[in-house]
Amino acid sequence: MFLLRLSAFFFVAATVSCSNICPNPTVSVSSFTTEDGTVVTNVAYVSQFTLKCSNGANDIPLFAEVSGISLPVVQTGLESYQVSWVEEVNKARSGERNILLYDEEGYANLRKAFRNAEQSNVEPLEHTKDHG
Repeated sequence: MFLLRLSAFFFVAATVSCSNICPNPTVSVSSFTTEDGTVVTNVAYVSQFTLKCSNGANDIPLFAEVSGISLPVVQTGLESYQVSWVEEVNKARSGERNILLYDEEGYANLRKAFRNAEQSNVEPLEHTKDHG
């Protein structure tokens, strides 16, 4: 009986972990920034995007890297996500920003490389551009 329960546990764990894999991701991005620079001391950038996986997986935990800074990604819907950051007005610029998206495994490998002061060869899940 114990062996049966243990086997069932590993089957469920494998199923859950495989469901968070997103092969061949497709990302659509929309973004916006703070528009009134005379009132604010920081410019806020918000990038909203949808992520569709070829295997239909959803609820994928994501992390982002923008200008070398790691940022959390918030899931706002079934396939909808959002990442945001601020920059000081005198350092803020318009134009494209590269946003690197990582799944949990990729982000953990990236952090491990940084922690060990190693060159990172971790490929992001997706590389997208934000037009802030």
